[in-house]
Amino acid sequence: MIGAVNLASQTQCVIPSAHAAEMIESHGLSAFGDLAYPPDFPHFSYVNPNAPKGGVFSQIGPDRLYNQNFLTFNSLNTFILKGDAAQGMELTFAALMVRSGDEPDAMYGLAAEKVRRSADGLIY
Repeated sequence: MIGAVNLASQTQCVIPSAHAAEMIESHGLSAFGDLAYPPDFPHFSYVNPNAPKGGVFSQIGPDRLYNQNFLTFNSLNTFILKGDAAQGMELTFAALMVRSGDEPDAMYGLAAEKVRRSADGLIY
């Protein structure tokens, strides 16, 4: 038996050994066919790695999400009921996988190194 842990809810599921042998490991997922990029690709083809770097970035949101104040903050938690959360906190989290802009459905590991799926595509 192989155990899998869902970190969000700390629940465990047990996958029978018969399914474990059929698991396919990959660096990404695509429902429509093969992935366009190989494992450990350096960047997407539409990204310019030699783009100029530097400059100034200022973010003042057009509206207040949750309970954000335009001028200041007193918490880094955007889900508080009292107080003002910092703007842009939703940008501090990395997703497990990211979509490719030049493929219709492909997803590649961002924070995740690999993904395993069953041959029938019902277990991930």
